Amino acid sequence: MERNTSHLTLPPFSTCSLCRNRLNDLCVEDCAPNIDYRWFEIRKGVNLEEMPHFPLDEFIKHMPPKVRQIVAAVYLSKIVDQLQGRYEYERPHFNHTRVVGVPKNLQVQDLLSSVREEDPVPEDKP
Repeated sequence: MERNTSHLTLPPFSTCSLCRNRLNDLCVEDCAPNIDYRWFEIRKGVNLEEMPHFPLDEFIKHMPPKVRQIVAAVYLSKIVDQLQGRYEYERPHFNHTRVVGVPKNLQVQDLLSSVREEDPVPEDKP
């Protein structure tokens, strides 16, 4: 009797955490098993500070040439952006159904409206 087992092949490199396709169908069924980063797309909003430490050991010893090229390009791009002061931050999604908009008839009040003008400000006594 044969037993049918399927194994989930996870992405082999730490830089996969930067991919917007990480662990979706493209990743699990094509990229990870073939180890070629063919569907690699940098996630929006990733900046240099949030990126994993450059995977030097993986880069030198384990990555195929095409993957090395992609990883080097991603890190180089983020380094240049950082040096030139260009930052990309992900904007919040306000079109979500659970997000409630601000009512149009909302009146803006002064933050200090609860403080009455006739209340004196206490002075420090020596």
